[in-house]
Amino acid sequence: MQREIEESASSRSPSASRSPVDLRECIAAIRISGDLERVGDLAKNIAKRTVKIVERPRVPRAIIGLKSMHDVAALQLKDALDAYAQRDVERARAVWSQ
Repeated sequence: MQREIEESASSRSPSASRSPVDLRECIAAIRISGDLERVGDLAKNIAKRTVKIVERPRVPRAIIGLKSMHDVAALQLKDALDAYAQRDVERARAVWSQ
């Protein structure tokens, strides 16, 4: 139902040249804020599990894997947000294709 409403609102949105803030931009910002909240929730869950992993043997291998995943995810999040802020479609596509 949410998608139907968003699609309907987007298709009826005034052009950006007639409106200082395009309705599609507002919808995108709302979606992004929800996604960022989810990223935060997942990061919290990963942190809790990491504490449990540290208590077990074979920690160095797990820590290296977690660090590697963190580096990739943090860079992708930064690139995605930068692409959005700069309205850089090609950069956004590059993040998506990764």
